[in-house]
Amino acid sequence: HKFTVREVVIIASMIEKETAHTGEIRTISSVIYNRLTNPGNYPYLNIDASIVYAQEGNNARIDTSLEHPYNTYTNTGLTPGPIANPGLASIEAALNPESTSYYYYVLDPGAGVHQFSKTLAEHEKKIKQLYDEEMAIEYAKDPNHAWSSWSGIELKAIIRNSEKYLTLSNSKGSDSVYGYNLGFKFSHSLKSK
Repeated sequence: HKFTVREVVIIASMIEKETAHTGEIRTISSVIYNRLTNPGNYPYLNIDASIVYAQEGNNARIDTSLEHPYNTYTNTGLTPGPIANPGLASIEAALNPESTSYYYYVLDPGAGVHQFSKTLAEHEKKIKQLYDEEMAIEYAKDPNHAWSSWSGIELKAIIRNSEKYLTLSNSKGSDSVYGYNLGFKFSHSLKSK
């Protein structure tokens, strides 16, 4: 499938905003291309960064039901225009995606890179593995989301030695502390409650 210069720039802008680490840039590109060239099975790109763009940069909560032409969860194909100013590496990745069979990816918040999957089942398994352990970070993105697996779990933020941590307590009172510096977005989300 041939893409116009405008389409390549739009794809590159998505790559620019979706890539967590330069080593995965061509793999991110491959997922976008695989979906674009197989619209019968994958009509939606499901690019979170396009929703952040539609929400004018607000990434506190990704609203996948947002009615907006830049929502790639509800609109097929590319966005009407670029969502960012892509750098040279993203443009090169858009022109030369890695050859893969990947159609999904999920950010591993502990490692700071994406994990890639070929099937929805594999993708959902990775999400469950990553976010059952990292549900605190997902909570920071969407504190209003009702997670059924959270019944009987209390969530509180703590600060130790100037590092922000999260404590999860189950109904039996035992604590699990996740030693991630959760940063401003997390503390801001808790303060706004």
